[in-house]
Amino acid sequence: MKIYSIPLTNIANFDETNVNYDMPSKRCLSRQGMRTISIKTLSSSQQCTTMLGVTADGKKLPPFLIFKAKPNGLVQRKELVELVGYPTGQHHTVQSNAWMDKERMLQWLDQVWCPFANHPDQNGMCMLMLDEFKGHMVG
Repeated sequence: MKIYSIPLTNIANFDETNVNYDMPSKRCLSRQGMRTISIKTLSSSQQCTTMLGVTADGKKLPPFLIFKAKPNGLVQRKELVELVGYPTGQHHTVQSNAWMDKERMLQWLDQVWCPFANHPDQNGMCMLMLDEFKGHMVG
C-alpha cells in the first residue's frame, strides 16, 4: 500500500512519551504468609521525555531523549558530550522541565528527521506524521 505514491519506508510517525526513572511494580513475588514485604525503589519522581518514531514498514528511527537540566549547564556540557555508558544511535538534549518545546523540536528535526529524509536510500518524497501538540508546530 502506498499513500500519495509515497513508499511505506518513507512514511514515518513520531510522538513523545514520558519515561519515569523509577517505576515500582504494584506486585511482587514473596513467600506465602509473609506479613512484611520490602521493596527497594529509587523514590524518584524524575522523568525524561523520549521522542520515538517508526516507519510504515516497521523500521525504528533513532530515539531522541530530553533530560531535565539547565540548558548549557553541567549536564549538557559534560555528561551528554562524553556519553559514557549510553547506547550508540540515540540523540540527547536537555530542557529545564524535560519537555518537548519549539527549540527541542528544531533539534530533533536537525538530528533525526533530516538525516532520515535526506538519506540516499529515501527515494522521492517523505511523509512525517505528528499529532497537533503545539511544540511540534515549528516553521
